Amino acid sequence: MYYLKKRLYLETASVSHLYGNCYETVDYPAEGFAFQASSENRISVIDEILKVVQVLLDDSVAHNIFITRGRKFGESHVGDIDRYSVVRIYLWARRTSYGAKDEAAFNVALCELSGHLPMKSDGYQTVTEESAAADLRSFCHDTFVCAREKVLQKCSTRQLLE
Repeated sequence: MYYLKKRLYLETASVSHLYGNCYETVDYPAEGFAFQASSENRISVIDEILKVVQVLLDDSVAHNIFITRGRKFGESHVGDIDRYSVVRIYLWARRTSYGAKDEAAFNVALCELSGHLPMKSDGYQTVTEESAAADLRSFCHDTFVCAREKVLQKCSTRQLLE
């Protein structure tokens, strides 16, 4: 779980319904799956997340999971962060990266996918929103498109049969 006193974009980001408890990010450079859990639906949401993760594991797709507080999907009012009523879970299928990382470079990982961009060097002086978004997009887009198709094929069909 990731907690900051400042609001992260993902706490209120728009999503689009895919099927069941599964949604996808909208207008966000790191395309991914989104879920919301409350005390009423947490078991069914966890089951759905596990099904999606299994699809990714079956195809050896690298992925990251991010959990944060948030506003219910579809709520449009800007609320006080103390009034968030759900836990949002984001699951990113992403390009696999191997080997040692250049510590001075902008390396896309969980924090970066969530919109929190820790900089380890003076790169913060030259990075722009557009360049960071392009890096996030290139890291997730192709992998997510393939994963989305497989998840819809395997999970939404399975849900219809249950």
